[in-house]
Amino acid sequence: MTGMHRRLRSLTFLKSHWRSLMPLVDLPSDAQFSLWLDIYRNDIETILYGIGETAEKNIRSGCKLETDSMYAIRFASSCMNHRRRLLELAKRQRREIRALSGAHLHA
Repeated sequence: MTGMHRRLRSLTFLKSHWRSLMPLVDLPSDAQFSLWLDIYRNDIETILYGIGETAEKNIRSGCKLETDSMYAIRFASSCMNHRRRLLELAKRQRREIRALSGAHLHA
């Protein structure tokens, strides 16, 4: 499967997921989904997390995102950024623990 084909499948999947969770919230453009794929290096899980959190926010707010799709996109992006930062922090902490463990072995 070519990179372009994989990209199209990812776009289709993400759009379908958005529609299934928030059918009345305007679907972001293909360019927005492509931007998310680029920013998060094709990490579908991070993008799905942002979409899921946005769907929950929509329910909690009494479906107010249905009238403010730009806010829905910004909120989804914020959730994706938060998840990415948490994953990077966890990765850095694992490296530090390994480094400390190695230092204890050599002491």
